[in-house]
Amino acid sequence: MRQKLTHYSIKSLPFGSQYVVWDETLPAFGVRVAKTTKTFILKKGRWYVIGRYPSVSLKDAREEARRRLALKYFPQERTANAQHALRQYLDLKGKSLRPGTYRNVSRTLTTHFTFQGNLSDLTREQLLKAAQRGGVYSSLGGMSKKSPRQPVGWVWIFME
Repeated sequence: MRQKLTHYSIKSLPFGSQYVVWDETLPAFGVRVAKTTKTFILKKGRWYVIGRYPSVSLKDAREEARRRLALKYFPQERTANAQHALRQYLDLKGKSLRPGTYRNVSRTLTTHFTFQGNLSDLTREQLLKAAQRGGVYSSLGGMSKKSPRQPVGWVWIFME
């Protein structure tokens, strides 16, 4: 079903079995209505979830959909620097770790993870070597009981 999506039209959509209402003004953008939720979606080759209504406003969802559609025609080259990603990770973890733990994690990562290139050039082997060199197996989250030599913490972020 297609209709012009507005705040009031979305609010009035009845919950029930799952269905999609597509927007008339923006192709491939719509609202998926389920039993208890209304979710903004974008279908661009595959389905993307933009956010749930009303946590995400219609205006913000439309802007995000336009941005993602524009990336199809004007793709951005992803060349994230490994050191920049490491700094972002440490900034993020700094908010949730105790000061002493943060110092240990920061020291371990900045000492042993010395890769200077782009993340796209980083190999799994380089990560595992850095993890073994720095004792990451035990210093960042302990050792796994199932697999005692399984790396934990930041290594999995880069391996995904």
